[in-house]
Amino acid sequence: SLELKPRYPIFGGWKYSFRIGWNNALSSALRKLKTGNTYVLRVPFIEGPKMPEGIQYEHVVLRVILPEGATDIRWETVGGTGLPVLQSEISLHKTFMDTLGRSELKLSTMNVADEVRDVDLVVIYEYPFMAAFRKPLSIFAAVLGVFTVIWAASRVDTSIGRKR
Repeated sequence: SLELKPRYPIFGGWKYSFRIGWNNALSSALRKLKTGNTYVLRVPFIEGPKMPEGIQYEHVVLRVILPEGATDIRWETVGGTGLPVLQSEISLHKTFMDTLGRSELKLSTMNVADEVRDVDLVVIYEYPFMAAFRKPLSIFAAVLGVFTVIWAASRVDTSIGRKR
């Protein structure tokens, strides 16, 4: 009697939650409108492996993290069949050296079939010109503050005796 057990399940039984993330050139997905400081981001709602028999997703959470200082965030889905979004939330996502935090759009949906590959997510937001200078100016102010404190500490007389 010989019993072989594969290390990973082969025929079904994949009950594993995973994340798919990728980096793309921003120029292919982001456009700035000619009027004002409005930007339009268009990305596919689902990206990943494509199987001939299709894939069913039980729970999909899509997070779009916008630049720090983005305001007036709106979103919609375009193309393909309608996508029922159960929950949408706009919150702050703090990362390294952020001053206020980045705006994060989080969309959750259940029971999504492979046919929604034709659906794109369009995010429209305002990004003021001066918001791009927030981080460099805060770093400059911090470095200037450190040098000022060091300079002031070096000017303090710490000798015990009198000066003659």
